[in-house]
Amino acid sequence: MTIILFFSMLATLLSKKLKIPEVVGQMLIGIILAPSVLGLINGGHTIEVMSEIGVILLMFLAGLESDLEVLKKNLKPSILVALSGVIIPITIFGIVAFYSGRSISTSLFYGIVFAATSVSITVKVLQEYGYLSTKAGNIILGAAVVDDILAILILS
Repeated sequence: MTIILFFSMLATLLSKKLKIPEVVGQMLIGIILAPSVLGLINGGHTIEVMSEIGVILLMFLAGLESDLEVLKKNLKPSILVALSGVIIPITIFGIVAFYSGRSISTSLFYGIVFAATSVSITVKVLQEYGYLSTKAGNIILGAAVVDDILAILILS
């Protein structure tokens, strides 16, 4: 756990210095420390629980900073952005997968998987740059939520 905290702090400092979102640096360091690269961290129950708690807290903070009335006002543009955020990846990745020799159902599955966004990462980046409470931030947040709901419905 100490290794994770140390390298996360290091990634945060480097991200600030490079002027990129902190969450991007933290994800990169996670990939580097994971079993597939350096193998310093092996996934376990404790890491899984802590990561879930982190996502829950991040989403809770996003909920505290979000104004439901503003989200409602921006529902129409959010839905339009979300629809394009679902249709375009399904189409592009579906076609690429199909022409790579995959079946139609597998190709559609790949497209749907790429259509899903990570609301928590979107929230963290918007929060970090102070855009979470702006009109654009609310449209992006609303679109990310609708996008994920659509992707899950299509996937099921």
